[in-house]
Parts: sequence; C-alpha cells; structure tokens
Amino acid sequence: MPRISSNNQNAPNERAFETDSERNPVDVHVGGRVRFLRISAGVSEQELGAALGVTAERMRAYESGATRIGPSLLYDVSKLLQCPPTAFFEGMKLGNSAR
Repeated sequence: MPRISSNNQNAPNERAFETDSERNPVDVHVGGRVRFLRISAGVSEQELGAALGVTAERMRAYESGATRIGPSLLYDVSKLLQCPPTAFFEGMKLGNSAR
C-alpha cells in the first residue's frame, strides 16, 4: 500500500463536514467514549481542548466522530483523563466497521 504524505494532493482531508451516515462507526464510538470519560472525570470541553491545544469546537468534532482522533492525540487524551488507551474501545462491537 503506498504511503500518503501530508503534502500529497490526493491525501484525505479533515472529515469535519461529513454527515452522520458517512462517519466511520469506529470514529463515532471512540469519540463517544472520549466524551463519556471526559464528563466522568469532570473535565469540560474547553479544559480538555486547552490541555490538548485545540478548541472546544474541535473537541466537539472529535467527540461526535466527525473528525478522526489520531493515535498520538488519543494517547494524550488518555494521559490527561488518567485512563488506559484501551478505554476508548470498550464496548465496541467488532465487525466490518472499518472502511
């Protein structure tokens, strides 16, 4: 599989404007778990976003699954919320959800 560089014109762009039916179920599940764990920890969107260097609006996009959360950012979220990275995948139904 060819590697896609960040400056490649054919590289996928941010997916913040997709409709619910176009969102990847894994992204939606992980985002929902980020929201659940953030709220459980008593942290606001603004607080978590500021700690990660992103806006509250971007946090909403991550939590809704509209924007995919990269592995390094997900790891940072796990450290900030003091949970294992695997917590974001708990309860996910396995199957043909990846595209």
